[in-house]
Amino acid sequence: MTKKFMLPMLITFLLLQSALSESDLYHYHTSAQNEKLVRQITQSSKDIMSYTVLTKTDSGKEILAVEITGQNHNTKPAILLVGGLEGYELTSVEICMDILKHISTHYSHDPSLSGLLETCTIYIIPNANPDASAHFFDSPRSQRKTNNLPVDHDLDGKTDEDGFNDLTGDGMIAMMRIKDLLGAWTIHQNYPVMVPCTAEDSLTERYTMHFEGFDDDGDGWLNEDVAGGVDLDKNFPYHFEFSDKEAGTYAVSQKESKALADFIFSHPEILLVYSFSDDNNLLTPWPASQNAGPEYMDEVQKKGVITKMLMEDALVMEQLTKKYRKIFQNMDYFQTEKNNGNFAEWVYYQTGRLSVTTPAWRFSLDPADSARCKNKDIEYYKWLQRSGHSGKVLAWQKIEHPDFPDQVVEIGGFLPNFRQNAPEDSLKPIFERNRLLVRSLCELLPKIEIADIRTKKLHDNIHHVDILITNKGALATSTEIGRHLRWVPKIRIQMDSKVEIFSGKNFALLDKIEGNGETRKVSWLIKTNKKSITLKVHSPVFGDITKEVTL
Repeated sequence: MTKKFMLPMLITFLLLQSALSESDLYHYHTSAQNEKLVRQITQSSKDIMSYTVLTKTDSGKEILAVEITGQNHNTKPAILLVGGLEGYELTSVEICMDILKHISTHYSHDPSLSGLLETCTIYIIPNANPDASAHFFDSPRSQRKTNNLPVDHDLDGKTDEDGFNDLTGDGMIAMMRIKDLLGAWTIHQNYPVMVPCTAEDSLTERYTMHFEGFDDDGDGWLNEDVAGGVDLDKNFPYHFEFSDKEAGTYAVSQKESKALADFIFSHPEILLVYSFSDDNNLLTPWPASQNAGPEYMDEVQKKGVITKMLMEDALVMEQLTKKYRKIFQNMDYFQTEKNNGNFAEWVYYQTGRLSVTTPAWRFSLDPADSARCKNKDIEYYKWLQRSGHSGKVLAWQKIEHPDFPDQVVEIGGFLPNFRQNAPEDSLKPIFERNRLLVRSLCELLPKIEIADIRTKKLHDNIHHVDILITNKGALATSTEIGRHLRWVPKIRIQMDSKVEIFSGKNFALLDKIEGNGETRKVSWLIKTNKKSITLKVHSPVFGDITKEVTL
């Protein structure tokens, strides 16, 4: 390698090493640390990366979007990676940051990676909800999914006046149990875990459960108006639920969710979105319509909304599921019900892109344990014991509580935020698996090429012209739902405007080309005395391909 090229690479390496030396790679970082690191990494790799500030939250935190496009800066198919939507789930944020770091440090000497980025673009929004994730580092630490928008939860004309209180001074907002004959909770007979009472528990000790706190406003309720806010993963239009106070007053009412929606609509090249949530549609696919094509769309028109994946898209998801299971082996954990108004479903059902979503991390179930139950707290407690993380459970300690002067009040239970986030000593394999998955998703994206152009002279100035467009990628150029919704732009084949067209149109529109080599043909019968003509293939997803054709 010549000195001409060694010096810029050395400068890039030193800048990046300086950026990454602030903290170990396998730790959780604050929003401020990640914002700084995004700027440093993109600056050190500015030949292939750039960032934009999508918006600022109510507390002034920036939501950044990074574009990674390789040396080829032309328009090409893209995937979008979104972290932090769950708020208290920092593992997803660190996954996004790790992929950003990995590409920056490996791009120049990994030919397969640099080659991949010549055919696709990767957009990364590391943290879509930095207000919520900040509580992971606050003191006292609390578990919160919502942003910092003040909301009057108890409808008393005030906001955020009755939040959590750290009664033990340990810097954690734990659970508080109050002995109560009418309580709905009891202690499990085999594990120190609180479980809902059943009909058989009539003679056991009963408790009411609250997060740690006082009745600050004296209205007889505890913690009924905590700080914040709106859960961004409930604030999107698909099945938006107006009755849910955490969903916001209307769909996309928050600057964070609006910025995310605007970003997707302003980038038609994004064909696939990878986000993180409890709803793992790569492990448990969404329901699919048994009717394909017009029959199901007739049914949709009667109902007014699409409620199941179209069959063609469900078959594509099967391919993605196989890749996911190969990379994430032995996945066995609890899955919870998805939110209404969530981001992942909105992406598929209302923007027409492929949408994949998985938890960034969840505690695993013991395959050898035949005594599994349907109670997540019990299974989590068992995982803590066998994985050596039993310190994440606080022993119950009795306190004097002024709001319950004649009752037994104890504080303890699981520490906040740990159930949703991987232990730091588990981050490395999580990062490695997600790198493989993102690379696999990029490799599947469609690749449009002009396979052939055929011309035949029929008379003096009369010519027959065929152009063959092929898709050498694995995925189709559009989802089936995208074809129906018309959000995903069509491919336009333009004939030279300076010729007379006898048969065919000045331009042809192709709405979908299947993957794995499907070829579509467009034909013209033209009259011209020119010795060559220009054919142009245009798409906001694939950019422009222009060919000069000799007649």
